[in-house]
Amino acid sequence: VEDVVAQELGTAEGGLVVAGDLNATTDHEPLLRLRLLGLSDAATAGGSRWQPTWPAQDGPTVLGVPVPPMLAIDHVLVDDRLAVVSTRTADVEGSDHRALVAVLTPTVP
Repeated sequence: VEDVVAQELGTAEGGLVVAGDLNATTDHEPLLRLRLLGLSDAATAGGSRWQPTWPAQDGPTVLGVPVPPMLAIDHVLVDDRLAVVSTRTADVEGSDHRALVAVLTPTVP
């Protein structure tokens, strides 16, 4: 993944967004390596604080009690050509994850 992202950083016009279920917290080594390439975590950059995305409301239960969202493992990463206005989570019907929605704007050159 790092090789693909590094290549895209050099060729993408207008800014690069890497988004999805990365199954990693912000301190996980693969995510740290992507940040070393110059990508920023949108939730952090937007000052949105901790926004857990897994499990969703319809996720696992323990002794019949639903497990609340407790891990932020879905991410939106952006390069320095994009500024993060805000992020929020949203329920997605049929998914065991919550979506992470990011509002982005181009940075001023």
